[in-house]
Amino acid sequence: MVTIRKSFILTLVAAALLIPLIFVALASADSHNPVHQIAGDYTVLSNAPAGAPRVENGVTMIAITAETELRGSTIGNATVEADCALGSGGAPTVCTGSLDFEGSLRGRIGSFKAIVDSWVAGGAAAYTSAHFVLVAGSGTGDLSNLVDFELNIQRDETVVLPDGELPVGIYFGTSRFEGDETPSANVQVVGDYSVISNAPSGALQSRME
Repeated sequence: MVTIRKSFILTLVAAALLIPLIFVALASADSHNPVHQIAGDYTVLSNAPAGAPRVENGVTMIAITAETELRGSTIGNATVEADCALGSGGAPTVCTGSLDFEGSLRGRIGSFKAIVDSWVAGGAAAYTSAHFVLVAGSGTGDLSNLVDFELNIQRDETVVLPDGELPVGIYFGTSRFEGDETPSANVQVVGDYSVISNAPSGALQSRME
């Protein structure tokens, strides 16, 4: 005959009651710290070598510094410093490095750092793509509670630009804050516009006082 202690039964009942509460608590935590989709475009302001090329294990390497301006969910300027293995014979250039951003993200003003864990450019595909992830704890100002940030960029290098125009690409990704997400009191906004027409709406008139 099997004897089941009363204390064991009470433990099972308590566990059965606690499990739903744990799931509710987890769901509540997620709802208070949601993941947000972000998207926009960027302009490459400059992209220059940061030193002379060097050869490592038969591969030509070069350090670069790129300055970019972002618009959309993320507004501001980012500096990318990367070390690149130059491609040859149709192979792309592959880089890794870091990104320093200063501006606003979803209306919150501050700065943060990210790791460039994959940056591929040029080659036969003539296409730029890169992936960035947040350096934990690097946020400042209103971005100090940024706990997740992941960004992908893409740019078609075959686009022929008019003289004086800078290369433009797109970005998309996700962000998540811990706790308060109230935007800054001073929200940065940016955009562009086109002048479709600008003409007189009547004949010139001469008026005498």
